[in-house]
Amino acid sequence: MSDYDARDFATIQAALIDAIQSDPALAAVWSDYSIGQIGIIMLELIAWAGDQLEHSLDFRVSEMHLATARLRESVYRIAKSMGYPIRSATASAGAIDMTFGGGPYLVDLAVPELTATIGGKAWRYPGGAVLSTGDTTKSTTWQQGTKAAVTFTGDGTSYQRFNLGSAKIASGSVEVALSSFTWAKVDQIGLAGYKERKYELFRDEAGNLWLQFGNSYAGMRPGDGVSISVSYLITDGATGNVGTAVFDDNTVSWFAAELGATVSATLSNAEPSAGGTEEIGLEDLRDLLVPWIRSADVGVTADDIKTQALAFDDSTYGAVAKAQAVLHNADTLANLVYIYVASAADAYTLTATTTGLKAALLTRLSETKILTVEYSIDDVSFKTVNFAIKAKAALGGDPVSIAVDITAAIRSLFAVATIELATPLYLSDVYDIISEMPTADQLDWFVITDPTDNVSVDTSIGETVQLGTITYTWE
Repeated sequence: MSDYDARDFATIQAALIDAIQSDPALAAVWSDYSIGQIGIIMLELIAWAGDQLEHSLDFRVSEMHLATARLRESVYRIAKSMGYPIRSATASAGAIDMTFGGGPYLVDLAVPELTATIGGKAWRYPGGAVLSTGDTTKSTTWQQGTKAAVTFTGDGTSYQRFNLGSAKIASGSVEVALSSFTWAKVDQIGLAGYKERKYELFRDEAGNLWLQFGNSYAGMRPGDGVSISVSYLITDGATGNVGTAVFDDNTVSWFAAELGATVSATLSNAEPSAGGTEEIGLEDLRDLLVPWIRSADVGVTADDIKTQALAFDDSTYGAVAKAQAVLHNADTLANLVYIYVASAADAYTLTATTTGLKAALLTRLSETKILTVEYSIDDVSFKTVNFAIKAKAALGGDPVSIAVDITAAIRSLFAVATIELATPLYLSDVYDIISEMPTADQLDWFVITDPTDNVSVDTSIGETVQLGTITYTWE
């Protein structure tokens, strides 16, 4: 009877009255449309129910589309359904040296879980390191944040939800246990298998993080009265990063059972902490998701990833000078990607990239459209090549200036601006570049003695040639 486009009370009511008046049989018996008439009251109830139903349907359909969705949870679920890697808050991590007072000890010493307040920020060491007999220093990795734990009680219903609060909870730090079983996180609980021990995490409009279980068909559901233990790391995100030497002169102590005495260790960090990022915001997610969806069917190549790595330049840790990406097929629907990177010490020398730069690059790549299961960012493996050159200067030639030019020619072959990772080196390249140098006419002849022939590299492990030493012998 009513128009499918009718969505409000007045429109539905008018459409119903028009339908009645257009039907001769109904119009003949219904002529009183005054307020309070029993037929109008019933008609208004129908219009009200239609208004509510239309509103509910409109809301639900709107939340299914990225352009019209208004709720954070809806946009996040759309992104998850597309496989988009949503960035959560991450905790900063620091490489910390612990120098033990009173040592060296005559027994191995187990380092327990430790906490410290550094620069007004809470830091935590999860424990597990062992100071070996006779050692006085141990390198450890600390995380910025505070470990929190909470217990909930299941009620046996489907899709049970529990509020973890609005604090920044570090990505990957949530651990859920029921009885003696540890449960695993899944992007969407609807993707969990039949009675799998899975849970989902999502944020609501108020910024609260919720833990949700399944319905026994898509993921198991906790039974009535079952205790649910949840632990997680509350972090300061980007504001939790600290600089070089911030840990210096800070001390932690604990009672060591092995010694039957209290042990103290002084903390120090030679490098700034790495990581510490914010969770992606709703509007940023919308802006990134649309172009990502449009390009998702293009596919991802090693060159795509290499280009992104080479374009990366962090304000704190610097830029990637050289990079290569190797794709490995996995048993999953996507690929594993190994990225080998190097920094530049000078115009001719590549070096291993700092831990901070690699961590920052990993965070950045995780925010982009790259459709992969996992990244591994590693240092380039260098194959050092030394040159021993025996030469004879032509009549009137100056051996010193010739040696300078040969050195410059070989170094230009290894220049950061020209050398490519995973590229072999051929002796013919070396002979050619020396023959083209300005003072080549002052050479009677030259040879490279004891060469290793042509130097090949293994692209799968990120090998690249690196210039070693250049020595000269003159006839």
